[in-house]
Amino acid sequence: MIEGFHAEVNLDAIGRPVQALINVRLHPKIREAVEGFRDYVAALPETLAVFVVSGGDDFIIQLAVRDASHLRDFVLDHVARHRDIADVRTSLVYDHIRKTSVEVLPPQAPSGRRTSRKR
Repeated sequence: MIEGFHAEVNLDAIGRPVQALINVRLHPKIREAVEGFRDYVAALPETLAVFVVSGGDDFIIQLAVRDASHLRDFVLDHVARHRDIADVRTSLVYDHIRKTSVEVLPPQAPSGRRTSRKR
């Protein structure tokens, strides 16, 4: 089912050739902190996407910036200084491949495993 479509922006052409992923862990992990940080970082112009995730980190932020200095300033000025941040890790994106089509998965075959055990 198609829910919409989009155009892809050439980030190099608009002066934002450097992409990065920022992994963020919050403390405390309460609804107000999660939603507040999510909304704050999503509104910043450098942000391309915000993923709220499970596991050791709470967020993965995808952004596009001018250069390494801009990335450093973004992390220091907008992420690390936020009051609920416990940890920040930044990774530069060397290459990014986006699929342009999504296939429907075949139906899941029965596993043959029983869901309950008799004692």
